[in-house]
Amino acid sequence: MQIKMKSKYIIFIIIIFTSLLYSCTEEQIHNEHPVTYYVSSINGSLSNDGLSIQYPLADIEQVNKLDLKPGDIVLFERESVLRGNLIPVSGSKEQPITYASYGEGELPVIMGSASIFDIVSSFEKLDENIYGIPAGLDVGNIIFNEGELFGVKKFELYDLINPLDYFFDKNRGVLFIYADEELDNLLKGEDSEYYSVEFCATQNIVDLNNKHDLIFKDLAVKNGGAHGFGGSNIYRVNMNGCQISYIGGGFLHYDLDNNPIRYGNGIELFDSGRDICVENCEIFEIFDTGLTNQGSKDKAIQKNISYINNTVYNCGMSAFELWLKGDDTQMTGITFEGNTVHDIGYGFSLTQQREDAFGLGYFIINFGSDADITDISITNNTFKNIYNEFNYGALLLDVSINTPIEEDAIYKGIENNIVEGVSYRAIYTIDDEIYFLE
Repeated sequence: MQIKMKSKYIIFIIIIFTSLLYSCTEEQIHNEHPVTYYVSSINGSLSNDGLSIQYPLADIEQVNKLDLKPGDIVLFERESVLRGNLIPVSGSKEQPITYASYGEGELPVIMGSASIFDIVSSFEKLDENIYGIPAGLDVGNIIFNEGELFGVKKFELYDLINPLDYFFDKNRGVLFIYADEELDNLLKGEDSEYYSVEFCATQNIVDLNNKHDLIFKDLAVKNGGAHGFGGSNIYRVNMNGCQISYIGGGFLHYDLDNNPIRYGNGIELFDSGRDICVENCEIFEIFDTGLTNQGSKDKAIQKNISYINNTVYNCGMSAFELWLKGDDTQMTGITFEGNTVHDIGYGFSLTQQREDAFGLGYFIINFGSDADITDISITNNTFKNIYNEFNYGALLLDVSINTPIEEDAIYKGIENNIVEGVSYRAIYTIDDEIYFLE
């Protein structure tokens, strides 16, 4: 009897001890031997392990398959161009995982697009001017010669009436495009003036959904149909010295009037997020907004989010967005400081993608918030040049203020900014009436 009692007691102790081991939070995880991996499209190989500069990995798919631990580092060789969407691995509070660069030259580029030269053999001529190609994802934009020209997205096959119009048929999984003479030549294998044609897939280039404890430094993220960096439920993430460009244009949904809505932001933090800093980054040629924290989920909390010393320009909708919809939402400790913002409303989304540009081009926009908002700081920024005169040089537009303007937390946080070439500091609306804040 005593032996059995002792056995049960020992088993009980083992169970308790084991449960304590497995109850350790991710903040307590410690990697005693962090590993550095190297990635290069120039010198890499699919057969390499990536554990030295001499034997780097070759592509994003290999990176996504790495069994990374907190504290590990992934370095991309400068001058490299890698294609696909990066799915980072979360680190821990004490040991974030870092994605950065090494070597000399231009920033390494992670592209969310497919080059026509890699898929040219898959195109089939269907009509005098129409080509088709199987496609697994919506194409948010098509970029010719690194931004000289752009495809124009249509939403019915019969709308392909002008050269470079294109349509993605999601039911058949086919992309159709109306070829101009140069594209027709390229697809037939003849001489063409197009040296670069990029098909931008509608997915986040860097997928931050449910990610935490990450550092991104000195990386270029380019040519995506959704967001450059994007996701929800994100915390303890730092982005420093990154370049985000030619982002957005993918199909989101139809509105109540059956109009197609397209989207795409440089960096989007959706719903809950905290302890996030974006600094010293360059964000340009963005379909919608350069930098945004927004959301629509009940009980979402956005806390301690900073955008510091960034340069933001050529964004179709705005440079910066901040709002939360939903019950019991909170927004606190949002900082937009020392940024240079210019040419908002310009860029590829306005000049070639939007048939009606009316009302686009705000420096900062708030589409109305249900959140309890405190501690907003929009200070020491420089704003200049927006596209649409209707916007009156708006520093900020709020479409649904429910409190007196002098009590609104967002407006109270706007101080010491330089706004060049505009007459009004901000505009806002109450009951569809437009008001100006000098």
